[in-house]
Amino acid sequence: MVVAASAEGSCDVLRIHADRVRSVHLERLWRPNAGPVENASNIQLAHLGLSTILARMAARFRHLAMLSIDAVLPASSLVLALGILSPTLHELSTAVNGNWNEAAVMVTLPHLRKLDLTVHNVEPDDAPVQTLISAPRLNVLRCRADAIHPDLVDRHLMRFPDLHELDVKGTLIDLSDDAVAAAPSATAPFWSALRTLLLPAPIFAHMFAACREQILPCLVTLGIAGNADSRLQLASLRWPAMPKLKRAEVNNVVVPPSLFATLAHAAPQLAQLDVVDCSLAPNCSLPGQFTFPALTHLRAGSMDVASFFAASTAAPVLTAVDVHADEPESRSLPSLPWTSVESLTITSTSVPPVVCGADLDALPWLTALSLPAMDWANNDLPVLSTVTHLAAPATTISALAMGMRTRNVASLAVAIHDGPLRAVPDHAPLRHVLAPLVEPAVLGTLSRMVTLETVNVRMVAAPRGMPVPLVLEYRSKHPLWRALPKLVMRSRVVSALVVRVEAVDDEATAASEIVAVAQWAAGSRTGSTGDRARPAWAPWAKAPGRTVLPVQVLVGNDAPVRDQLLAAFGKLDPKRIAARVVITSSREE
Repeated sequence: MVVAASAEGSCDVLRIHADRVRSVHLERLWRPNAGPVENASNIQLAHLGLSTILARMAARFRHLAMLSIDAVLPASSLVLALGILSPTLHELSTAVNGNWNEAAVMVTLPHLRKLDLTVHNVEPDDAPVQTLISAPRLNVLRCRADAIHPDLVDRHLMRFPDLHELDVKGTLIDLSDDAVAAAPSATAPFWSALRTLLLPAPIFAHMFAACREQILPCLVTLGIAGNADSRLQLASLRWPAMPKLKRAEVNNVVVPPSLFATLAHAAPQLAQLDVVDCSLAPNCSLPGQFTFPALTHLRAGSMDVASFFAASTAAPVLTAVDVHADEPESRSLPSLPWTSVESLTITSTSVPPVVCGADLDALPWLTALSLPAMDWANNDLPVLSTVTHLAAPATTISALAMGMRTRNVASLAVAIHDGPLRAVPDHAPLRHVLAPLVEPAVLGTLSRMVTLETVNVRMVAAPRGMPVPLVLEYRSKHPLWRALPKLVMRSRVVSALVVRVEAVDDEATAASEIVAVAQWAAGSRTGSTGDRARPAWAPWAKAPGRTVLPVQVLVGNDAPVRDQLLAAFGKLDPKRIAARVVITSSREE
């Protein structure tokens, strides 16, 4: 059920059984023809009676379990309505401005389980969020505010012992001049059921500054975020014991290296660690070797962080590593000591990193590899014999294929369009190919691959702008033949077409698909057969001096296929396509 409150304060209510309504979502509706001044005046007038309007709505729907308000309201306007709904309300989502602290102390919601609160207090006269409503059964708390008072962290969050999720976003104000207010609580938080904890770095550091043998026994997900504009140095601290922690993310902070060593001790079951947009604190002593016994996924947001983990961390079951290498100058990827790695992803949007091919070949279980624009150390290409999934720039894939590397790849994707794909690994068990732009030689190789299942190619270009012969193999139900007539050609690409028929399930379908590809190679946009009255040709095919496309189809000893092809080619314009269908034995081929 939706109840809409307009800017003028009117309320549109559907005629239903009010006692059966359990959920209400309120939105502010604007008059479409009202100017900004009129709307601002209407809002001010509406606020004068907003408390009464909300209270009447609450009285009408006394059994509400969920109330969502998609509008910024004065905090004081909610007090009466929430008081009426206090016996039944389980979920509350709202955004407020004004003096939240004064309104919060007047609200008690004994059955509330979930609170999603946004406080707009960016103005100088607005007080920082210092307290929250009374909700002894609260399980989920998401609080966003422009300014947060340390008292909220030290005292008021402790009033919710049954929290399952705590997500706080905002700036912790600095009260360094007030020693009493700035001092952290001597009692660190204890949430026996907390599973998710997402906090800004200053609040996390403040909250656990007095931590002594603290434990968060059920915590599964931990997120610590700094500010991208001014990174905070996260001081060394004693992590609470987190025996069930599975995922941790540290974002936009300067981190002392010893922090990860203590994290490994505090979270022995940690499976995923994301260190994003972070840097290591300078002039800090490096810890000795430490172990993450359960870590399976490591994400390092810089070469420095990746090098630190490679030099200091033992991770016996690590299978996936992501390294983001946005550096001001070219840096080398560190040699990874974890032989258990199966997936390696390297990303970069700035200076290309340097990757040692021998280091990649030293990973015996590496099956999935994603590379950015990069340089090979000493120009030595890796063999990559174990890699089955490869995503890389077109030039990298082409070089590996022409160097007879990646012979076992099954899935190939051009991740960066830095030119046409010139080659794919011949005789590889390819099943899936994704490439925006290819040269004709790639199409010929793909046509010979019997394992191919999907082909996603958008355009084909002639090497160095010169048309070349295109030699294809035909097999019924091969995905390339359905894709070819849809490929875009900006100019003439194919100087001659040769098709070797290898396997046919249906003669008519085979003839139709082969003729459609011949028309496409000659410049037809539709690739349809038998339309001599209204052909659709690409602009380059209409240019003066265009040449006839020679087509040769080798059908082996299959006379029915030959007959179907001759009949289909006979309907085409001989000034466009000169087709020749040849029956030949395997020896003659």
